[in-house]
Amino acid sequence: MFRHQKEKRKSFIIASDFSVRQKESFKVSTQLFGLKVYLFLSSTNYKHNFIFVNVGEEREFLMSIRRNEVSEADIKEQVQSYITYIETNQNRIPALADVSIVNQKLIDIRTQQLHSYAQEMKRLGTLTPVLLKSMTEWEKKQNKTNNETNTEEHSNSNVSVQEVGEREQKWIKKAEELLRKNLDCNFKLLCLVPSGSFAHNLSNQDECDDFIGIFCLPTEEILKIDKRQPTRVTEFEDNVVERENHQRGMVLMELDAAVHHLLQGQYRMMEVVFSSLTGFADEHWKTLLQSKSNWFLASSTASSFHGTAEGSLKKLKHAVNNAKGRADEKQEILKIYKTLHFVFYHLEQAERIWSGREPMIWINDDSIKEFLLKVKEGRSEMTIEDAISMAEKRLEFVGNLRKSSKLSKRADKSLLHQWLVALRLENWFLLR
Repeated sequence: MFRHQKEKRKSFIIASDFSVRQKESFKVSTQLFGLKVYLFLSSTNYKHNFIFVNVGEEREFLMSIRRNEVSEADIKEQVQSYITYIETNQNRIPALADVSIVNQKLIDIRTQQLHSYAQEMKRLGTLTPVLLKSMTEWEKKQNKTNNETNTEEHSNSNVSVQEVGEREQKWIKKAEELLRKNLDCNFKLLCLVPSGSFAHNLSNQDECDDFIGIFCLPTEEILKIDKRQPTRVTEFEDNVVERENHQRGMVLMELDAAVHHLLQGQYRMMEVVFSSLTGFADEHWKTLLQSKSNWFLASSTASSFHGTAEGSLKKLKHAVNNAKGRADEKQEILKIYKTLHFVFYHLEQAERIWSGREPMIWINDDSIKEFLLKVKEGRSEMTIEDAISMAEKRLEFVGNLRKSSKLSKRADKSLLHQWLVALRLENWFLLR
């Protein structure tokens, strides 16, 4: 009834040809009657109320149509009266519903659902300390908000420069500038970590160019119906040439997208979680990191690393065939070696996880590091064909570890869910 202009036109079209069946007649009559009722309410104080129509004789007439007790002539006469009324008063119908009203209702309902969830966990005695703390803060601030006007000014930055070193301050400043440029609301930076070769201890550069970060939008922005804020912010356009199998520059993801990838065991998110080079981590992210092995060491995590290696290896085999006989064959082979070292890197992580160990994002084993650097720089004594053959055998060996692994299939969703609820409850007030 409340798709206003669109539903009105649809009803007129159907009503204009009364070779319709009785069931359609009831539907048309009901739609037109509903529009008539809405027009009446629009001229009263009930404009923004949700209504249930139960209007005596006209309701009984509509129900009689449903029971096939009304002739087609009588239906036509009644429908024509509806159409006449609507045509006379149609300018009262708004072209669009007031989204702001729907938004506020939706936000209020979902916020209470968050709180109800926390209350139920408390009743069952399964409330985690972090959720208990956030729930208590939420209730205190809610009482304060209900009793007085909140005039506090909130910064759209949550990082204290005293918490991190000079190098990390530069990284954080860059991330915050990127978020301010792309968001028109407050935000909370949860973590920021180096990415790529620098994070793997396989780079010859002193400075890191690539980062992955996770930020949190205000809870209100997540709960409302018209989501306008981006959930992924990148330093460069998404269609630029990728380097070393990942988006270059700084990539920042909103918490919802990050949690989805965490539950999938996506390898890039696992590197964020298990990295030993965290540029910045707020208190909530540190809480998550304290339980990372219990939450995220799952078969899906190893499969993500293994699947990435498998996909890259297939492409490299084709690339070798295409490079043969070309004038720039040597340069192309060097590029293939560079990508191939990532294949071995991912297989190393998959083997460790399926064996029950944490991934070694920062390669601190000298023999493994030396091998990977030789492959990356094309200094290996093996030909490219032999190196790919070696990678294929390693791929098969690591894949077979899945069969004997005692890991759960996926990350612990319930614990991550509690952590997410706690964070959203707290940010409901902090970022408003």
